[in-house]
Amino acid sequence: LLALPSVASATDIKPYAGVGLGGYTFKGAGTSFGGFGQFGADIGDYFGAELRLGTSSTTSYTSGGVNFDLNVDYGFSYLGKLQAPISESVHAYALLGGTTAQVTNKIKTPGLVFASSGTNTLVTKKNSFTFGGGLDFKIQDSLSIGAEYMRYYKDVSGFSANLKFLF
Repeated sequence: LLALPSVASATDIKPYAGVGLGGYTFKGAGTSFGGFGQFGADIGDYFGAELRLGTSSTTSYTSGGVNFDLNVDYGFSYLGKLQAPISESVHAYALLGGTTAQVTNKIKTPGLVFASSGTNTLVTKKNSFTFGGGLDFKIQDSLSIGAEYMRYYKDVSGFSANLKFLF
């Protein structure tokens, strides 16, 4: 009977939903603006899970004298979360998981435009799992803000500011 209260508190589930906005760097292709919606649940003080759906604006770049336009039509991330309270209102966290994304890369040459798009499950490629971390600052019982760095693929990373609604 003495163990029951500690088990009950360790399995407290705290759902949340939010948005994140930031810059995403594509190695060799520059930086674009993007954002995502996030839905998750913290399980006790140390674990959680999160789903994200996001997109990015088009970034233009030149390689080998050819002009390209690249954008992420959508990205879907599925993440496990390890976290630790630093204080009553500040939490540090790490996210680990994978991302599936549809990327459109238009190759532009004078008078000719080619477009190719496809769906890649990034988690199945070598060194391509998604990972990152950040800090959340609880500003009210039902609201937090945060900042994070994520590595979505070996050549794609991002910094974002987040706003979460806690339920």
